[in-house]
Amino acid sequence: MRRIAALVLLTLAACSSEPDFDERFEKAEAESRQLATEIDAELARTEAGKPQPGAGAEPESGAEPESPADRR
Repeated sequence: MRRIAALVLLTLAACSSEPDFDERFEKAEAESRQLATEIDAELARTEAGKPQPGAGAEPESGAEPESPADRR
């Protein structure tokens, strides 16, 4: 009987409790900061490869240059 009680107590002690709100919040915050960092890095890579509007960029391959006659 004592062995069973000791076994039950050891089994309960070995079980981990679920994380509380603060632990879950810290984990979610860390994940969202990591995701934000990844998004910022991706945007920086994308923007670095694109010419800035109005910076003398050439028109896209399918577009024709604008002529003075088209402005009317």
